[in-house]
Formats: sequence, structure tokens, C-alpha cells
Amino acid sequence: VAMNSKKQKILNLVSENPFLSLEEIAKFVGCSSNYVRTILSQEGLTLTELRKEFAKKATGQGVKLNLEKYKKD
Repeated sequence: VAMNSKKQKILNLVSENPFLSLEEIAKFVGCSSNYVRTILSQEGLTLTELRKEFAKKATGQGVKLNLEKYKKD
């Protein structure tokens, strides 16, 4: 997978902030929410499970995200 592919952008984004909705992820990446859902499904990932894991790791660590790099010009 190319580093700048939409698939990789989706995976990077959900790994950094799984609390975004499918629609928000799609908007940042420039694709449909159905495509986001398909990619997550192909990878065996669910936002629910990623959110649980992220919350466990983030507790007490003061996690802050910079989403500017995902916004389209």
C-alpha cells in the first residue's frame, strides 16, 4: 500500500482518533463513508473496538490530536 493512499490515510486517521465518525473520516480523506467502512471491514477493524483500546491507552496521558494535516485545502 502506498504511503499516501486513501486506505493508508484512513488507517492512520483511525489509529490516531477512532472517535471520529465514518462521515468525518471520509471528509478528511476525500472519499465516501462506505469506502471507509469497507476498508475497516477488510482490515478486520471496528471503530467500537478501536475506541475501547484507544480510551484505555489515552487515560491519564493527555492525548491531543492535530487534525490540520488531514484537512483538505
